[in-house]
Amino acid sequence: MKTSTCLIALCSLALSPAVLQAHEQDDLDQAAVTLNSHAATNHGTRHVLTAISEETGVPIRTLESQRAATRYGYGELLIANALAGASNRSFDQIVALRSSGEGWGRIAKDLGLKLGPIVSKAHRADEATLHGKRGKGHDDDSELDNGPGHGNGIDHGHGNMGHGHGHGPGGGS
Repeated sequence: MKTSTCLIALCSLALSPAVLQAHEQDDLDQAAVTLNSHAATNHGTRHVLTAISEETGVPIRTLESQRAATRYGYGELLIANALAGASNRSFDQIVALRSSGEGWGRIAKDLGLKLGPIVSKAHRADEATLHGKRGKGHDDDSELDNGPGHGNGIDHGHGNMGHGHGHGPGGGS
């Protein structure tokens, strides 16, 4: 009896990281869907891009270019840029991993990252768009930003599509 109780307890402990990661993956997927739906509303795109820029440090203009090049939804842009920033990889390297069929959770695990901080960024961006909070983003001349920005025009390096310098091997132009 004692042996079976210990065995059950050990199995529970062994499974909890997998269960937690699955929950975080679901939470991340839901936050991405929510960001995409916020972007579909009136003025939503501007709010969502600003929130993503604030959370990732990637200029709005770079986010627009990345979206055009990858056809990613806004949630995927946030996730890919957050993973790039946390891993010192370029946005394009993260996109390549995703294009090879890896899920976000697997990519994070392969890079030695936890999904929790990425989920938190997604939730903060979601909350910012939900409540209409709007910073200036990290770009001073975006077509979507109708006022003067506070960006310094420097790309934070999460891509190599002619925008700044990427991190890690093969990043940047």
